Amino acid sequence: MTTTLGKSNIIKWTALYAVHAKLSNEELVTLIESQSSIRPPVDSRLRTMLISLAHSELVSTTTFTKFIEEYSITSKGKDYLFEQAEAWLQELNHHLLIMRHAMYEETDHSIKPLTLDQSRFLAQYINYKSVVPYMVQYCLKGKQAFITSQISEVLYESFRFTCSQTILLQQIERLTENGYLLRADMQDKAFFKWAKEDDPALYDSYYTCIHTVTRQLEELISFITSILSKIE
Repeated sequence: MTTTLGKSNIIKWTALYAVHAKLSNEELVTLIESQSSIRPPVDSRLRTMLISLAHSELVSTTTFTKFIEEYSITSKGKDYLFEQAEAWLQELNHHLLIMRHAMYEETDHSIKPLTLDQSRFLAQYINYKSVVPYMVQYCLKGKQAFITSQISEVLYESFRFTCSQTILLQQIERLTENGYLLRADMQDKAFFKWAKEDDPALYDSYYTCIHTVTRQLEELISFITSILSKIE
């Protein structure tokens, strides 16, 4: 059994580790607070997570409370701790590889692009408003005019990840309004062409965001690896 990579599921997995390690509620909160990329659960949410773990037979209990000490990990739960961590670490390292290549603008077609589900996880960290304008500049400058679907494809091909169509349309509209893109309507289709010289501000915004996401992924990998090393 594996669970989709996401902040809430990582927190739930950490709560399962807390049951295994017999941590207190306060120690769990402190552990999660050590990570800048995830937020600790409030008491009501912690109780909900523990009950969910019990319903999944990952922990056992005689009373559904918010207190970790009232729960015990099952053999299924211990197996899940290992299996889930290994699956997530593989996926996180894939994200990290893509972010590092994006940071240094290295296109490597041997790197497998992120799937739609994987991109949803990345969206929890990356601010697409900060990165898409430069990505569009990078891919379209000096090139022919593209329709929106072609822009999406070339971003995906170059960077191995992309944003949703809704976000891309918003950013294309914003770039057009600010004079970065020229729009031409032909045969009921809108074509866009890059119209300006390089704008250092677009790159600065892009690099700052990608660098921050890279650091957060590195912290998350270190966090999960550290917990995994403590599981007996």
